[in-house]
Amino acid sequence: MIKILTCCFLFTITLFLPALTFAEENAAVLEEVIVTATRYEEKLTIIPANVSVISEGNIKNSTAQNIPDLLRTEIGIYVNDITGNRRTFTVDLGGFGETAPSNTLVLVDGRRINQVDLSGVDWTQIPLERVERIEIIRGGRGSVLYGDNAAGGIINIITKGGERLKAGGDLITGSYSTFSSNAYVSGSPHDLSFRLSGRYYTSDGYRDNSNSEAKDLGLNANYYVKDFMKLLFSSGYHKDNTGLPGALKESDFTAGMSRTETKFPDNFAEVEDYYFQVSPEFYFFDNSVLRIDTSFRRRMFLSFAAGDIGNFSGDSEIETVTLCPRILLRNSLDIAKNDLILGIDYQRSGDHIVNEFISKSSLFDSSTGIFDLKKKNYGYYIHDKINIATINLSGRIRQDRAENTIKTNHPHRIKITEE
Repeated sequence: MIKILTCCFLFTITLFLPALTFAEENAAVLEEVIVTATRYEEKLTIIPANVSVISEGNIKNSTAQNIPDLLRTEIGIYVNDITGNRRTFTVDLGGFGETAPSNTLVLVDGRRINQVDLSGVDWTQIPLERVERIEIIRGGRGSVLYGDNAAGGIINIITKGGERLKAGGDLITGSYSTFSSNAYVSGSPHDLSFRLSGRYYTSDGYRDNSNSEAKDLGLNANYYVKDFMKLLFSSGYHKDNTGLPGALKESDFTAGMSRTETKFPDNFAEVEDYYFQVSPEFYFFDNSVLRIDTSFRRRMFLSFAAGDIGNFSGDSEIETVTLCPRILLRNSLDIAKNDLILGIDYQRSGDHIVNEFISKSSLFDSSTGIFDLKKKNYGYYIHDKINIATINLSGRIRQDRAENTIKTNHPHRIKITEE
């Protein structure tokens, strides 16, 4: 009897052993979450900061149509569509309210996209289909590494890179003649990896003159020049045209207008925005890295709005150039590991604005305002992190200097210097 039970036991174990082994292997292989909270890629488990990550899997399983909709699902982030056209969102990370746009730093692959004219972030410039993950760094400690606009926290949007030869796309249709299509192709021949993606979107909207059309193109490429050098390239192009139906008052409804109608059929906003970023990396010593981020961005914005007292048109062109070299020195000892980061940030932004008001009434004068905004930022920072067994110690310091200059078509010139 004992022999029979022993044979049955061994037979059962033999049947389930492969499954148990497979489950054990799956349990042992956990996905490593890599973040750039210290401006270099590191494991999330050793980052001494409050960092959360929206992974690629989270994005695929989400019903969000854009990045703000995705951020809305995160605890402690308040998102408000202040114009209702899914373009001008306020993303509040830290409870700053009306000042949230100037206290939440938004990055794309480490490149800041907050605008020099303090008009907030245009969330339409990066389509959700291009996003690999989003890193959220809460609290003001990130401002030491990234500079101004980071008092409430940092949102770093990481775009998808190249992989094996692969292509795909999808088509989406919906109500109000909504149509969206996107496609991509990626590959990794020899020492080069790339990903090229494009998107087209159009919709009539539920109101008159709420139509929208957008076109996007993005490219990411990495090339290993030598064993000690890697070249990273990223570029994006966005163009859209959006109708602005404007608000309706209670008196308009009393007069018989429906919620879908508009009093301003000619109001619109047009945007053309593109950037290039080149980042060579040099490897030396014991996994030490020198990286130099350089980027150029140009954004053109044109809008027209009719009103009861007159018509207003705005035309602006922003150019931004950045140069951010930084070095990571890694030193591994018998009982400790030390990572020392030293970096310099330089950014120059210029905004040329032409605003025109044409009055419909003799009570107001027509006018044209021309403004030139210029901002220069210089900053350097040091970040040192020591890991002893399971204890992480870190310290950081930053010095910033900003020069803001405002020139108008009137004989006035204002220069503000901050440190």
